[in-house]
Amino acid sequence: MNGVEWSSSKYKLRLRVTLDWKKYEEGDLVLPPQDLGKCKEWRFEIATDQLSATFFATWELRMVPHGVDLDVMSKRIEPYVKIC
Repeated sequence: MNGVEWSSSKYKLRLRVTLDWKKYEEGDLVLPPQDLGKCKEWRFEIATDQLSATFFATWELRMVPHGVDLDVMSKRIEPYVKIC
C-alpha cells in the first residue's frame, strides 16, 4: 500500500491520504490536484502533534477530465506520505 487511497462511486471520486505535514508544508505539492478539475469538497485534518495530516477530497466524476491517470497523481503525492 502506497498511502494514497482512491475510491469511486457512481457519481464521486474520493482521495484520502495521510501526509507528513512538515514535508507537505515545505514542499511544492498542491492539494487538491488541479489536474482533476475543480474540487469543491476538500479538507485537511491536522494531528494534534502537527506531525501529520489527513487530506480528504471529493470530486464530481462528471467534472473530472477524461484520460487523467490516477497512478501518475499517486506517484506525485507518495513522497509526502507519512510513513508509520
